[in-house]
Amino acid sequence: MPSRKRQETELPSHPFRFTTFTTASSLNLKNFYTGYLKNDNQTLSTRLIQDNLKKAAAAKSQREAAAAAAKAGTPDDTASLAPEDEDDAAEQAAGSKTIVLHLGSSNMRVGLASAYQPETVPMVIARRAPGSSFVSRPLAEADRNFGPGMFGQRFEESWAKLEATMKQRMRDAKRRQVPQAAEMSANFNNRSKPEDVNEHNDSGKVEWTDVSTEPPIITGVAALRIPPDSQPPYNLYRPIQYGLLNEDIYSHLPQALGDIRIILEAAFINELNIARSSFSEYGLAFIIPDLYDRTLVEKLLEMFMREFNFTEIAVLQESTCSVYGAGMTSACVIDVGSQTTTISCVEDGAVIADSRASLAFGGDDMTLLFTKLLLRAQFPYREFDLSRTFDMAFAEDLKLRFCTANEADAAIQLYSAFQRQPGRRTTHKYEFKVYDDQILTPMSVYEPSIYELEGKQGGRRKFLQPAVDIFEGTPVEPESVLQDRLVYGRSDKEANALLVPPGGPRVGVQPAQKPANGDAANAATAATDSTPMEVDGVDASPAPASAAQLAESVSLPEPVATDETIAQLKEQAPPRPVVFPLDQAVVASIECACENIPVPQAEERLKALTSTVIITGAGYNFPFAGHYLHERLHTLRPGWAHLAIIPAPRELDPAVLAWKGMSILARCRVYAEFAITREEYDRIGLRSMQAKSNGYFWLG
Repeated sequence: MPSRKRQETELPSHPFRFTTFTTASSLNLKNFYTGYLKNDNQTLSTRLIQDNLKKAAAAKSQREAAAAAAKAGTPDDTASLAPEDEDDAAEQAAGSKTIVLHLGSSNMRVGLASAYQPETVPMVIARRAPGSSFVSRPLAEADRNFGPGMFGQRFEESWAKLEATMKQRMRDAKRRQVPQAAEMSANFNNRSKPEDVNEHNDSGKVEWTDVSTEPPIITGVAALRIPPDSQPPYNLYRPIQYGLLNEDIYSHLPQALGDIRIILEAAFINELNIARSSFSEYGLAFIIPDLYDRTLVEKLLEMFMREFNFTEIAVLQESTCSVYGAGMTSACVIDVGSQTTTISCVEDGAVIADSRASLAFGGDDMTLLFTKLLLRAQFPYREFDLSRTFDMAFAEDLKLRFCTANEADAAIQLYSAFQRQPGRRTTHKYEFKVYDDQILTPMSVYEPSIYELEGKQGGRRKFLQPAVDIFEGTPVEPESVLQDRLVYGRSDKEANALLVPPGGPRVGVQPAQKPANGDAANAATAATDSTPMEVDGVDASPAPASAAQLAESVSLPEPVATDETIAQLKEQAPPRPVVFPLDQAVVASIECACENIPVPQAEERLKALTSTVIITGAGYNFPFAGHYLHERLHTLRPGWAHLAIIPAPRELDPAVLAWKGMSILARCRVYAEFAITREEYDRIGLRSMQAKSNGYFWLG
């Protein structure tokens, strides 16, 4: 057959390919191996740390060579210090370029890491307003009948429970009770009249803020000392409330973040004497809550890097810093702040995520309660309006001076207090008597129903929405099994899920669930019968506590009657504030930390946590408060043989314990492993937080 003729439309053959990309051959899965991200040297954070260490070593070698040349007689202008002197100077200067910042709802603690104590600055800003928006809200009208029943039936019922508890404790301790003590104190207070004290005789005279120059913005203590009827008028704004952004009082997110920036900038300049142009020479050690708002933290870190231009930022949780400040490695930390109380368990310097709990009451609620108890006892000064800053300061002073958790002080005693008010040239001295009101106030954390908690944490998610994973769209906000149980009565995951083997939880404390029939005795029998006696050939000792025991003494809320998951419920509405007795919350936190792990490990963790219970914060700093909490916990769990309440180190205020722990860490060499440098932030942003967070808390 003759060959086909070449068509004119056919292209001539040539050696060129249609693509320059090399075709990859298929992988042999039997011998497949990769070393990508198998060691720390392949991460950007580690490489930057190593580069900085090499630069520091090279600079030190250069200094040593210069010093040796100077010692040999060779002139060298660069030889100024000997190597030993240089090391001593570097050690003394450790932390001198690092600012430690701890934001709070009422105050912030700020200072250089090299300082012994921080500066306390009110977290408030005053803005000049076109017209006064101040509305007086007195706790009691002048024409009201002061005495029992003036605050309603609900308040009286909660007060009766506290009174019955204290009387029972006094009978158990065989203490003598004074009959008709409340009536005797009220009669004296009703007859008491204030005494005028001249300014030159008042050792605690207050200098009120002069606004005659009409500054547009005032921050710090000066903002709290502006008279309510000042001309021009000023409005106070608190951008942080309940540990969260106060979205309710702002109309735009930049306004709230702008107020935070102004307050911080004024504190850095006025309290730390750092010029605005020198911010770029300093690093920041930032303390965040245990159950933090991730979106808010991201916004603040963006502000610190872009607007303040800090060289590096390290982020750590409050409980971890408190443990460092107390010189411990493992503890159960109770942080009672001005508006919230948080409980977390820390093991080996890292927070156990599922043990975190946040309660919606704090020191300000105790201040309000003590003020009500004083008015109920017909306190001579009856114009209390805690929305006025000078009245709030007066009430806070009364609480700190007279409140105690020692029942031995339950007696009719005569006290005196000084009330100062702007626009009045004299200070009023009040004499009054109380019997047990100063003791009931610290006890109220175990009966929190007496607080006014309606409307707390309102206005959330107005600007800041929950953080979600950019790839999967799943929420990445910090989660806690215990917090879900306190809010919804249940949780969709097991505690310590990362420690649960694929075959299910091993012998240990089982998840705390209330028996369906309410019969705790049957549940205890069932739990005992179903507990194995051996684990991997090792005799299993009794678990630290069982679900039935937890149901008997710690009454968790009833589970939400819905088939929706907890994540779906959180998407519909922000979680409601948690109101739970402090002692029961501590027990639930410790036992949740010991769930779903082997019995030997659970017992070791239980011993470590119960032997070091730390109370921090300024809200519960009362005499004998730790002793009273120890008795309450021992009543709930008499089997905790190693239970101990550890006080703060001597000469250290519990309110600054977290700040002190962070300042200690900032002076250590290991601090560089937690710090995000500006170069690292510019390259990968907040993704570096996953590797730089202690205990990987940034993962949730």
